[in-house]
Amino acid sequence: MEPFIAKNRTIIPNLDMPQTNGIKRILERTAPLDEIGAYHLGSEIFEGNTVPQVVGLVREYTNKPIIYDALPHQIDDDREAERIVKYLRNEGIQAVTIFPLGGRDVMERWIQKSRDYGLEVIIGGHPS
Repeated sequence: MEPFIAKNRTIIPNLDMPQTNGIKRILERTAPLDEIGAYHLGSEIFEGNTVPQVVGLVREYTNKPIIYDALPHQIDDDREAERIVKYLRNEGIQAVTIFPLGGRDVMERWIQKSRDYGLEVIIGGHPS
């Protein structure tokens, strides 16, 4: 199986801003660069934008993988996790970032649900 990001070392810009003009400027300047391996979507981008709108905007510039920050959705509810990862996959997201803040059981369920729907998983963390 091929890795979802083609290189071992890469830059992943975080498109975490609500203004699409700023996102377009980042994409215009970075999409052609070989050093860019994927794009990360943080929660602020969805203030006024939907997942299909944002994925469509990224796809206007590149076919590089899109990673979604699942932290705002990580709740201890299997049905909700399944609904969210299924939706993200259907909308063109290739990977999710999951954080262990809800504990090991919640994280493991999110990982499994994500893999069940073909999403790659990146485990996030925060240095304390």
